[in-house]
Amino acid sequence: MRRKVWRTVSHNAQWKLLALVVAFFLWVVVVAQPDVTALQTAPVFYKNLRSDLSLAAGAPEAIRLELRGTATTLSRSNLADASITLDLAGIDQSRTAPFAITADNVHVPQGITFVRAMPAQVALKLTPIK
Repeated sequence: MRRKVWRTVSHNAQWKLLALVVAFFLWVVVVAQPDVTALQTAPVFYKNLRSDLSLAAGAPEAIRLELRGTATTLSRSNLADASITLDLAGIDQSRTAPFAITADNVHVPQGITFVRAMPAQVALKLTPIK
């Protein structure tokens, strides 16, 4: 019985050792990447705007975001995918509507975390289309 166990453990030992070494180095590479922070200007998209209303002048087209992730996830191509979507459903032209820029309306690729927006809130005014 003991011999069978030893044979199972020692059979192809060099391949098993190599696999263990490769797994260790992969683990070190993944764990060793520190989190970094990046600033990115992201476009603002508006959805559910009633057909009889339009955005008044001064509505932001882009907002600056502070994002956190590893150096590889914060590549230019990943940062270019960041965007903000504001839902205008239920807003009428009689008032100015404040919108907080939160993680709920910021869209970033997987592995990137939204930290904050600058400005953190925008005020939108809608005007009727005549």
